[in-house]
Amino acid sequence: VTGGERLTLTLWFSRNSTHDEDVKLISRLSQICSTAGSSEPLSSLPAPASSNMYLFSRDQSSHQELGINVCFARILVLGFSIYSSHAENDLSEPCDLLLKPLQLTRGDELFSYEFSNILHALQVVQYYFSKSSGLPSPKSELGPGKIAKLSHPQRERVDDLKHFLVKDHKLPWEIFDFTSHEGAGLLDFNWAYFSAAVSAWEDYTSEKHKELLLSMPQWKSHQSMFCVSFGGP
Repeated sequence: VTGGERLTLTLWFSRNSTHDEDVKLISRLSQICSTAGSSEPLSSLPAPASSNMYLFSRDQSSHQELGINVCFARILVLGFSIYSSHAENDLSEPCDLLLKPLQLTRGDELFSYEFSNILHALQVVQYYFSKSSGLPSPKSELGPGKIAKLSHPQRERVDDLKHFLVKDHKLPWEIFDFTSHEGAGLLDFNWAYFSAAVSAWEDYTSEKHKELLLSMPQWKSHQSMFCVSFGGP
């Protein structure tokens, strides 16, 4: 999702051009592809929309006072929190910090990898839990510096962000539920496996990026998005 646009994955029952989202999306993706290198992932993805699109509350009229950021809430329910070095200087607009580089924490540990924004972190976290049973075993334990113990000031920043982003502390666990594999992943969590999932996610998105570039000529030709076969007879 770029520029605040909403990407809707659904079945379009009408192919009337007035309601043809394929044409609009193909046009937007074509613009993005024209400014990105063919051998590297789209640098603008994943990019969050405006922060108010992710606010949710029991009472829809009280987003700011009692709401939660659903991206952060999902990460929280899956056992993580976030640390932003930018929070050391300014917490006046905590939601804006989610659009900037940040790191994941779990318990009193800080993962050194820097994610580009909250959606990047959320995609990797959900990829880890959805693929946890099929991920290859890490070739070695994490090297020195990959995981650090949170200092007291860092812990305070993590807690402050959590307080500002989740005003209703019960709501995340009420609106999000675990599937069986997510529950298992929480119990068996291992940073080495998670680090391997980061690399696997990067490989996965890189492959999808290549498929998108290969599909684009046919999509543009037919003005329709469909599965394109790249191999075989």
